[in-house]
Amino acid sequence: MMKFKKRTAAVLTVSALMLALLGCQKEEGPAETAGKKIDQAVQKTGEGFDKAVQKTEAGFDEAVQKTKEGFDNAAEKAGDKIEKAGEKIEKAGAEVKDAVKGD
Repeated sequence: MMKFKKRTAAVLTVSALMLALLGCQKEEGPAETAGKKIDQAVQKTGEGFDKAVQKTEAGFDEAVQKTKEGFDNAAEKAGDKIEKAGEKIEKAGAEVKDAVKGD
């Protein structure tokens, strides 16, 4: 029973001290108000920066994809031209061979 009374007294004392401390707090001064506004501005700036980074990443990804497609198309066209050039070289080789046989 004695422990219960001591614990109860301790809890009541701590509660009273906490209430007293909470009641002693002064209103925010200009520095605290300015600090909060700066914190809010920094947070909004950070959020805006994050959005800008996301848009930039999306634009960059799109540009990379278009560049890749452009390179793929260019490589395909170059392959077609190389194939046609190879066919012409084979034809020219055959004509040279026929001309040599004809002598």
